[in-house]
Amino acid sequence: MFKDASVEVPYEKSVLSYQENGKYGIIDFQGNKITDAIYDEITSLLYKEGCLLVKQGNQYGVINNRGKEMVKIEYDSITADGYYDTDSKYQKAGFIVGKKKEEGYRYGYIDNKGQTILEENYNEVDRITEITENNDIYLLAFKNGQAGIYQNKKQIIPHTYEEIEYNKQNNLFLVEKNEKQGVKDRQGNEILAVEYDYIMLEENSLNAQKGEESYHFDLQGKKQEVQNNVTLISTENSDYSISINSQDKFGIVDHQGNTILENEYTYIEYAFKDYFILTKTGSVSVLDAKNRQEMLKGYDVIQKVENKNVLQAIQNKPYTVLLYNETMEKIASLKEASITSEEQYIKLISKTDRMYFDNTGNAISYQDVQPNLSLYAFKEKEKWGFKNKEGTVVIAPNYDMVTELNQYGYAGIRKGDKWGVIDEKGNVVVDPSYEIEWEEPEFIGPYCKLNFGYGMVYYTKELTKENTTLE
Repeated sequence: MFKDASVEVPYEKSVLSYQENGKYGIIDFQGNKITDAIYDEITSLLYKEGCLLVKQGNQYGVINNRGKEMVKIEYDSITADGYYDTDSKYQKAGFIVGKKKEEGYRYGYIDNKGQTILEENYNEVDRITEITENNDIYLLAFKNGQAGIYQNKKQIIPHTYEEIEYNKQNNLFLVEKNEKQGVKDRQGNEILAVEYDYIMLEENSLNAQKGEESYHFDLQGKKQEVQNNVTLISTENSDYSISINSQDKFGIVDHQGNTILENEYTYIEYAFKDYFILTKTGSVSVLDAKNRQEMLKGYDVIQKVENKNVLQAIQNKPYTVLLYNETMEKIASLKEASITSEEQYIKLISKTDRMYFDNTGNAISYQDVQPNLSLYAFKEKEKWGFKNKEGTVVIAPNYDMVTELNQYGYAGIRKGDKWGVIDEKGNVVVDPSYEIEWEEPEFIGPYCKLNFGYGMVYYTKELTKENTTLE
């Protein structure tokens, strides 16, 4: 079982441990020995499925589930760094290793291939897990109480700071020394000198305070002009800036300083292309700054879908979710719906419908997202069934709602208010009999995923009305 971990299936899925003559080893599910019984302990490694923490005497190491040594058995402590991305899961996570020395514990870092990146010379080592692109490893390390940053083995920020914080929103480091703050980029280049009392890193700007003076910079450290007590904040579109006057009212100006929108709004957010989301007390709308045209009035909420050129609008009575693409064309309207934003697509779902869109708002199918499944849900005359990838009907549209096949090869089927389960071949595993309150239940065979919050996830077939309202 995974030790101290809150995961969906809390067990290693490919190996078992066994005991022989007071020692431990691992075997496969057929009973074949993968390792001899040579370890004093074998436990799971939190946030590193497929790797096992092994102990001989008082020293720890790591083996994988094939018995290969990943980290030598010579350390006093080993933890996984917690790195995770949606494609590889925890596969690229490395190891923070510690040795007890005369001066106390000292830590280093070993990557997922077993290569030493940092020797055990540091008071503390942490991976910056928010940086997920490429294969670079960014490490925050403290040496003699001073913080520094390493990109793989290369030191990019020296150990001269009391604190360093990474801001994911704008990919910058906030550094602090002698109670003063500054900003550096991911290559270690100085954006703002360490001379400000306080710096706030916003989405498209840096706001700094020094004594009684306030300063505003873009993300490259260029000072933003303040004209007639108006602060200009740059946007991702160099043609426009957002202006804020001394009464904290927002407006928009072009790159020549010409007013496009007067400072009459309580908040303005840049969306994409030429579009801005405008907020006034009691109202929200969208401005096409190029044509100076206000649109999408009358909604209770308008917001950009994260990392997409798509806007989500919400109407409360009746509760309806609408989507607008990057040309402000309405692409969806669904009552009592919820939206999920994945890396490559958007999903809009209700109790009776499901829609998929790409990152700019074009309608796509789930087969475009997951092309290698054996079955795909389809709707016909208000009923749902399944087709194979060639488009042949495998399960006739007899259900009120279904889910797509999940990673385990199972999908949900609903009739009325009761759910059942099918497998990837179209066989019915459980006839609709479970009373489940949410739209997207997830199954492994007859077992349904229950989520009680705070990481408390497990699968069960002992479903009651009470425990299925907590997802």
